[in-house]
This record gives sequence, structure tokens and C-alpha cells, in this order.
Amino acid sequence: MSEHSPAPTPARAVYGFALFLLSHTLFIIYLIYAYVPKSILEDKLGLYYLPDKYFALIIPVLFLVCLTLFAFFIYPSINLMMTPRIDQLETITDKYQIFRCNYINKEGKMCDNLIENCRDEHWNTEKYCKYHNTEYHNIDRQNFTPEVFCDCPKSLVCLLKENPDHLNTLQNRNRIPAVRDLDIADVFDEMFN
Repeated sequence: MSEHSPAPTPARAVYGFALFLLSHTLFIIYLIYAYVPKSILEDKLGLYYLPDKYFALIIPVLFLVCLTLFAFFIYPSINLMMTPRIDQLETITDKYQIFRCNYINKEGKMCDNLIENCRDEHWNTEKYCKYHNTEYHNIDRQNFTPEVFCDCPKSLVCLLKENPDHLNTLQNRNRIPAVRDLDIADVFDEMFN
């Protein structure tokens, strides 16, 4: 099956030329119908059953009114119906959002590990990373390997595999605070007050 493409083809050229001729022919017939007096159309051309000349004016005006109503009312209304409400989380999140683990230790420090497999249909499918998930609570913390929550895109060049002490170096650095979800009402209060 051939791939669909907007490129010109011989069939499209024929259709385009036929539509060009048809539109010009219909426009010329419309101009003749609108401007030539009714007596000439009836006596010389024998056209007795034509609609009233009133339709030559009202149909284009009706078309322009409908186009204006669609452009300024119907089309924006459809877009507003498809847009999530301002207080829904979908207005500021998408499927590529990075989620952090919600685990808080005894000192009140939040976990900085990434949550894996959270790209499902709903935004909050996972709450904890593998390290803090229920199935990993009973593992031996001394023999815990960083590979469980390593999020390196290429495991062959992962620094944690090459140098296990690199994790301690990373943990001793000053970290950027994890991204938190903001209440949209608080954001608007800060912006407009």
C-alpha cells in the first residue's frame, strides 16, 4: 500500500483542474443569474423556472453569517468543551512528567528517586519508587544494589555500575528540591493579589 502524501500527483492535477473549471463556470452562471434582467432570461434563453433574484443576495449573505457564527462562537465553544477545567491537574501535566517518590524518612527528608512505570492512563499510578515500594520493604538494606532504582538510559555506561561509591558522592551533594504539585488556587492567589 502506498504512503499517503500531500505531494502533487497526476490524478490530483486532473481533479484540481476540473474543480477549477467547475468553480469558475458556476461563478459565471451565478453572475449571469444575478445581473441579467429576468425578461432577457425568459425571452431569449427560455429560462422560466428560476428562483427569485432575492436568492442571489440572501444565499451569500447567509453563508457569510453562518461562517462568522462558526468562527466566533461555535469553533471556540468546541475548543472550550474539549479543554480540561482550570482546576484539573491535566492542564499543567502531561504523559512525560517526571514523578518523584512520596516516601518521607524519619528525619522528614523526602526520597529523590524516580518512579518507574508511571506512564499509564492516570497521572498518579505509582506513589513510591522501587526502593520504598511495599515489595521492597523487607530487603536487606546493606546488600541493596543501586541497580534497583537506577534510571540510566544506557545501562552500559551507568556510573553506578562502574563505580558503586558514586551513589554516596551524589547523596552528599546539595540537591535541588523535588518538584511538588501546586494547588492551582494558590497560584492564582499569588499572581493576582
